[in-house]
Amino acid sequence: MPIALTDNGNFLLKDGKLTAAQNPPLQYFKSEVRCIQETYAVDPTFGRNVLVWNLSQSVGDRCSDLYRIGEKYMPVKSVTYDSELQEYNIQV
Repeated sequence: MPIALTDNGNFLLKDGKLTAAQNPPLQYFKSEVRCIQETYAVDPTFGRNVLVWNLSQSVGDRCSDLYRIGEKYMPVKSVTYDSELQEYNIQV
């Protein structure tokens, strides 16, 4: 079982000990897209489309890419963009 991570990518501890992830597919999905939200530096080994995130300004292209990544791990209901917060919201 994989080690649980917080949304910031840090190990999740309980009573000073590492814990197991409760929903590994969701954690894998979050880990892969975390760099897109600029929490972490861009890593070209992630499954995202580097051209979309480095060259394209199209929100539609980026939502499609997030949807494609998510489908590798679990069914994705929707991917939307909040222009006020400048965040992509993923519903699984």
